[in-house]
Amino acid sequence: MLDKGESGLDIMRRLADDELGLPIMAHPTFQGAYVVDDRFGIEHGTLFGTLDRLVDADMMFFPGYGVRFSFSEAACASIVEACASPMGELRSIAPSPGGGMSLDRFDELLAFCGRDSMLLVGGNLHRGDLFADAQLMRCAADAWAEQHEEVPA
Repeated sequence: MLDKGESGLDIMRRLADDELGLPIMAHPTFQGAYVVDDRFGIEHGTLFGTLDRLVDADMMFFPGYGVRFSFSEAACASIVEACASPMGELRSIAPSPGGGMSLDRFDELLAFCGRDSMLLVGGNLHRGDLFADAQLMRCAADAWAEQHEEVPA
């Protein structure tokens, strides 16, 4: 995981070009000042979606809505859209909302972010038995996938 506010976009791009082929997970450290007010700065989707796609990140962590480090639902929708909207030959990246997510919001967040997302549910999995809690998350993911499986025409 790279903190793009610390390492910079150029380092992210160089690592993405490296022959190791490691996944590049972008993290928004030190980026909040750019989006704190709609009157100035950079639009959420541009900063946390488009720029990360341009440097070939694979996923983008960002503060979700309704959590302790919260963006508005509209800002999160902008990020999700920027991660997947057509941009020539650039591939989409996985949006990954976090900042205090919990398993009870799993269905809501997958419906919001889509099938090609990754949910950052970290702290909520540290309730005593990490293995059991991780299994709960996997069961929730499998149940969601079954409910939303695309049926061939």
